[in-house]
Amino acid sequence: MRSLWPTGGLWRHPDFLKLWSAETVSQFGSQVGQLALPLVAILVLDASAFEVAALTTIEFLPFILFTLPAGVWVDRLPRRPILIVGESDDFLQHGGMIAFVIEGGRVRFDVNVQNATSQGLKMSSRLLQVARRIYGKGPS
Repeated sequence: MRSLWPTGGLWRHPDFLKLWSAETVSQFGSQVGQLALPLVAILVLDASAFEVAALTTIEFLPFILFTLPAGVWVDRLPRRPILIVGESDDFLQHGGMIAFVIEGGRVRFDVNVQNATSQGLKMSSRLLQVARRIYGKGPS
């Protein structure tokens, strides 16, 4: 009989299980809070429709006051090179730097050193040693 609980992959790693459990509890708590706060305002405090709407609006106030202006501010900062990782077949030929490849049931990666150095990124020799393939020329 097949088990309903997954047995392979990340399910055997305790650190992943802790992260997954914590994120699940956090998301569950957030969803309960989103439902419970207006419900408590209505049932316990006899809040009107306007008061519940105002309460819901106030929940989003930090997003409006901090996140949106911070995003605008960050967009105006000078761009820094971003390490681009992908898994499509021609990823490295189209400007990608690291491409993941599944080979023999294992995840391996290829590196395009030329794309990385052209963006000001330096690849460590250890990273290049464990890469499956290295494309492009490094700095002269």
